[in-house]
Amino acid sequence: MIFKPFTPYTFTGEISDFISPALDTIRPLELKTLQKRKYNVLKLTSKENAKSILDFMLSNGLLSKGKESMLILEQKFSYLGQKQSRIGVIGTIDISDKETILLPHEMTIKKYVKYRKRAFERIQSQVEPVFITVAEKDLDSFLHSLVLHRSPDMSFVEPAGVLNNVYIIPDSGILREVQKKLKNSTGFVADGHHRLQALKEINKKRLSEGKYQYSLFSYVTSLYSESLLISGIHRIVTGGERENARSKLGRYFTVSEPMEHFSGYKMGIYNGEFREIKPTSISSNLINNKGISDALNVDYSDLLILPHIFSIDLGTIGKGVTYTPSQQEAIEMVKSGKGGTAILIPPLDKKQFMDVVTSGRILGPKSTFFFPKIPAGIAIYKMG
Repeated sequence: MIFKPFTPYTFTGEISDFISPALDTIRPLELKTLQKRKYNVLKLTSKENAKSILDFMLSNGLLSKGKESMLILEQKFSYLGQKQSRIGVIGTIDISDKETILLPHEMTIKKYVKYRKRAFERIQSQVEPVFITVAEKDLDSFLHSLVLHRSPDMSFVEPAGVLNNVYIIPDSGILREVQKKLKNSTGFVADGHHRLQALKEINKKRLSEGKYQYSLFSYVTSLYSESLLISGIHRIVTGGERENARSKLGRYFTVSEPMEHFSGYKMGIYNGEFREIKPTSISSNLINNKGISDALNVDYSDLLILPHIFSIDLGTIGKGVTYTPSQQEAIEMVKSGKGGTAILIPPLDKKQFMDVVTSGRILGPKSTFFFPKIPAGIAIYKMG
């Protein structure tokens, strides 16, 4: 992997006013709050006049140009009552170099790639790093050693309660150490598949025009970090008859009796009642016939339940199905009538994730949720 420093542009005002949660995780109420902030980074991703907003911010000192650097990001948070801490490094990856190998694990949807391309081209900048993991067991301790005696250059707490400490590292000697550390690493794309594909398409056109190719704004962390969490993403079917769906499920799954409490580590459905579902030999054979020998829970959801029981095409994301990593939100959507049935997907363990990406298999969209995400607006990488 060719990992490089970049010239960061950082907000000079109150950073919590500028940053935003990862753009694909923002809830409607949160979106309204962020849009009210005069210079929130969202205005650089969704407004047609984003370029003029960016130019205004640059010319009026609202964004400061730093020295060529990498940013080390330390995130502290609680999960299931346990204190957690994860560390990673932000820079750019030369995706045009043959030494760079980035392996995706989720399919992309054309309309979202198009949206990301438009955002990139509009401001010639990237505001949110793509989340990359590497199989480097000692990366955590290495990065911690680089900031051991430093104070954060900026700190902020996200609405989800994650404390972000950002260390700006301009020291050329340290930058070379980080590059050397990651040089032989293969990158596994955790989050940001649409942004990666959008940049590849932009670069393909630039290459045909004889122009230099852009690097990918990236955050890199160790796959082996104990605080790298991979939860499932639940599917909420917005229509469909509940009783009929339950009857159809019985053709492919062993469906439990209603349960008062449901474990987040099992696959199940909620349509007013919790029920655990387990694949039968019939469903396993259907998945195996698609060339998948080690099926994941999300395979059964996307390749069997959605198309065969609810007649939802995997390629029509957003039509008839919505997604959330929060089991509670999925349940509330059904209770409120916004959803008919929630398909509850348990977490994916790291071995399963590694097996998927190293095999070259591509899962459906919204198959994994890496937590915590990386906020947008920590720094801006100007491409042109």
